[in-house]
Amino acid sequence: MGVRGAVPLGSRTFYARYPFLPGATTSLGSLAPSSRELVESPLFEGARGLGRARVLQALAGPPAGRDLPEVGDADEVARVLSFPFAALLVSLLPGSGPARRWARREALRLREELEGSAVQVEELQTLAHALGRPARRSTSPEPSEGWEVPLPVYLGWSATARGRDLKLVHQRLRHGVVELSRGRLAEWLSEGMLQGLEEVLPLKVEPELRTLLEGRESGFLELARQRLPAREGGPGPVEPERFPPCIRELMKELAAGHNVGHQGRFALAAFLHKVGMEADAIVEAFRGAPNFNEPITRYQVDQIRRHDGGAGYTPPECATLITAGLCRRELDGSPARLCSDPVALKHPLNYYRRARTRPRTNAPGGAGRT
Repeated sequence: MGVRGAVPLGSRTFYARYPFLPGATTSLGSLAPSSRELVESPLFEGARGLGRARVLQALAGPPAGRDLPEVGDADEVARVLSFPFAALLVSLLPGSGPARRWARREALRLREELEGSAVQVEELQTLAHALGRPARRSTSPEPSEGWEVPLPVYLGWSATARGRDLKLVHQRLRHGVVELSRGRLAEWLSEGMLQGLEEVLPLKVEPELRTLLEGRESGFLELARQRLPAREGGPGPVEPERFPPCIRELMKELAAGHNVGHQGRFALAAFLHKVGMEADAIVEAFRGAPNFNEPITRYQVDQIRRHDGGAGYTPPECATLITAGLCRRELDGSPARLCSDPVALKHPLNYYRRARTRPRTNAPGGAGRT
């Protein structure tokens, strides 16, 4: 798989360092396998093992840097091929969260690689060109940060970047050129790599290849599923009848066309994500808002869901909701009246978890199953 642009170098060593680039697999020449050969040929077990290690590292917790010694120890062919194999594996895991988590881990690895002194100027320039965003060393006689990127080129990634440090307001701008330090350039390039991966992941795996992979990698896929972050609401379908009254009231107000403030919208979206609701269903919950804009809403929901490698933001605790005037415990019509429970009262997710352990009752307010 590749991420944007074309590389003017044919060096296998270069592609082994940056296996996400287009042309990485074809740089192997006669050693380049088909997808089926990559999955089942004994010749590529080293690449498969490294690909599995890349995925498990991404699922292990919050992204760290390039702390995977297997990458540095592997030969160039295995390093190149482990990347597309890992992409296939994460694309077989449930939802889009595992793929996003893996992409973020690989982007952070790239950033730390580029910040190191071992990467020379020419290599940085080649990589930037390969990603479709040329950069060059500064030629300004004035004090400079070291690297120059044309303003329109810089905005291509920074405008939608999650990290605030990449926003244009934090950069030095001179005559239509953004001047960057090496560290900031590394962050910008890794953001571009991340955005490129997110455009293509999860991959659409052909049915025949999917069946082959699921059969040969069944043990690994089961291990990977066990390491996925557990949904806050526990296993099973989302149950709106178990929502705390504050969340039910927010949904009711939006459905009635009433305006809900930013803090209420954030609390609702974060809660729905944490109990396992899919992105499309979360967006639908906001459709009744008087200023509803689907692209903007979808973007904001995506930002909440993407946080921390796909774990997502946690909704505010009850004390915060009370301060913000969003607590609605007096509206709780459930027989157990869980908002009087000292444990459930601490957090809306506690309410949901404890409500799931109680006998099912008719959904208050006619709430149904999602």
